[in-house]
Amino acid sequence: FAARHPDRTDALVLCCPLALDRYPVPAALRAALLPGVGEVLTALDRWRRRRRMADPAARERAVRRELSTAELASLDDQLQAAVTRFLQSHLDAPAGLPGFRNDVSQARAATPIATAVSAPTLVLHGDADAVVPVEHGSAYASAIPGSTFEVLRGAGHGFLLTRRSEVVPRLVRFVQEHT
Repeated sequence: FAARHPDRTDALVLCCPLALDRYPVPAALRAALLPGVGEVLTALDRWRRRRRMADPAARERAVRRELSTAELASLDDQLQAAVTRFLQSHLDAPAGLPGFRNDVSQARAATPIATAVSAPTLVLHGDADAVVPVEHGSAYASAIPGSTFEVLRGAGHGFLLTRRSEVVPRLVRFVQEHT
C-alpha cells in the first residue's frame, strides 16, 4: 500500500515482516491456497486448537510456546491472560483463509516493492522471534530507503502484546514525529 499510494501514507510501521523471498512456503500452506483444500484444513485446525484450548494443561503449553525465554521469565497472571485471550481470539474470529491467500500473493511481491516506499518507516523485530527470523526485518529495513530498524532484545513474535508498555510509546512517538 505504502509503495503504491505514497500520497496516502504519512508513516509506516512494520512489525516482524515476513519476506517470502527468504521463506519457502511449506507444502501444507501451499495446499491451503487451493480452493476447497484450505477450507477443510482450516476447519480441522480450528477443531484441534479448540480442543487444546479447552484443556488447561494444553492451554498453558500453547501460551508458553508463544513467548520467548525472556518473556517467559516475566510471565505473570496478567500476561498469561492476555496471551490466552489472543490465542482464543483466533478461534472466535472468522476464518482468515481469504486474508491468508491475499497475504501470500501480496507478500511474494512485497520485498521488491519495498524499495519504492518513500514514507518514513520504522521496522521493529524481536531477536527471539521463533516465527519470523529477524533477518526478514533486516531485509525490509535494507530495502526501504531511510528506514529505521530496531531490534527488541529478548522479544518474541508477539511483542506487541508482551512488551506493550515499551512498544506502544515508541510507536506513538514515531507516528507523531512523522504525521
